[in-house]
Amino acid sequence: MIYNHKIAALCIAKAYEEENMKLISAINDSLVKNGYRLFIYNTCTDLFWGNKSESGEKDVYNLIDFSAMDALIICDNIIKDKQLIEHIIENAKKADVPVFSLDGIHKDCINISFDYNKGFEMIVRHITDFHKCTKIHYMGGIRGNTF
Repeated sequence: MIYNHKIAALCIAKAYEEENMKLISAINDSLVKNGYRLFIYNTCTDLFWGNKSESGEKDVYNLIDFSAMDALIICDNIIKDKQLIEHIIENAKKADVPVFSLDGIHKDCINISFDYNKGFEMIVRHITDFHKCTKIHYMGGIRGNTF
């Protein structure tokens, strides 16, 4: 708690992207309504490649002051380095800070998942019902990818 406000930290990557900014704004609005303030820990890349330039970026998450945090939110689907996510969660657990994982499943965390299947179904129904398409060609993503 700082200045009589509870503090939630958000771990995200590529905060500058439009969809991520919308997510940050929505999270912040909800937190402020409930007496919280939001700290954001962000990297410029999604940490997918695991190269040397990304190792410096990852250090931003070592700056989290868990002693000042009342909650931690991790954008699991946006940060691609899963070992880093586990490291952040481990540090939060050591400090007894509850962790909310958006689109990830982690032991002893509050896991929040979204129903992407329903959204995809609505897109297909719109194409078939509204546009009357009968021959649809679909190219899927990476096998085993939850999206």
